Amino acid sequence: YLEFYDQTVPSIVKNACQALATHENNAFFGPCRILPNKSAPDTTVKETWFPGVHSEIGGGTFLSFKGNERITNATLLWMIENIVEVGGLLMHDDIETYRNRFSPDIGPSWNLMNYIFDHISSIFPTITVKDRTIPLELDSSKKLLRIDSSQKCLRKDLLYRDGDWLLPFGVRSYIYTQYFSKTYEEFRKVIETNGIRLYNKDDNKNIRYDMDISKNAQVDTRP
Repeated sequence: YLEFYDQTVPSIVKNACQALATHENNAFFGPCRILPNKSAPDTTVKETWFPGVHSEIGGGTFLSFKGNERITNATLLWMIENIVEVGGLLMHDDIETYRNRFSPDIGPSWNLMNYIFDHISSIFPTITVKDRTIPLELDSSKKLLRIDSSQKCLRKDLLYRDGDWLLPFGVRSYIYTQYFSKTYEEFRKVIETNGIRLYNKDDNKNIRYDMDISKNAQVDTRP
């Protein structure tokens, strides 16, 4: 089992970001969370959960199989945008060039090859397989409380694009059938049971990402 020697962010670090794989279920490869430094309250820690397995998030391959390229592009672009946001990257091209080059909204998506890639863990002994748990972190911003103090939403950036996964990854049933891990569906059960909404930074309306709705219908009926 591998993990950081010290999970606490050093006081000299101002920003720490980590992309986490929702559907990774290798029991010996659990998520290693970044812990804030109590002596450095101004340090920003951002951990965001993406669909996919660990090697898919990082763009890896297994034999001749590879994961969904849109997930890999989403992660890479997310890293670039976060680095640019804090002024930590000297880029050869402007940010819009990278957004076009690594856009997760276009390009190859689900196919048989990455279905096999994503189900590799299903051949492992049960003792080596364990689903992850996405932490239930709620938005406590003053803006949300001012709008409706009774409304509960997920923390901003807890999920990639705050859970608005339709355009890059297709309808929710794709993800449900694609992975051996059911971490995401279990997380959705928790938030739906507790009346918690997916975070929407623009107008605080709930993002819809349902199992039983077509792509066109979902776009047309969003609140």
